[in-house]
Amino acid sequence: MSETQVDQQRAMAWFAAVDTDHSGRLSLSDEPSQPAANPQNQMGEDMMWRHALEHLIQEG
Repeated sequence: MSETQVDQQRAMAWFAAVDTDHSGRLSLSDEPSQPAANPQNQMGEDMMWRHALEHLIQEG
């Protein structure tokens, strides 16, 4: 397994661990995350996080 694949697995494991309510949103508190008032905005935020994660993975 390449180093990149290992990094990707780590990032996915981290994301899964942080995404405690499995909504795709990052939730670092113990409270269940509130549904987004604006789903379109939430989607943009999810993409922003995903892009940030991918960027970190690529930088290694």
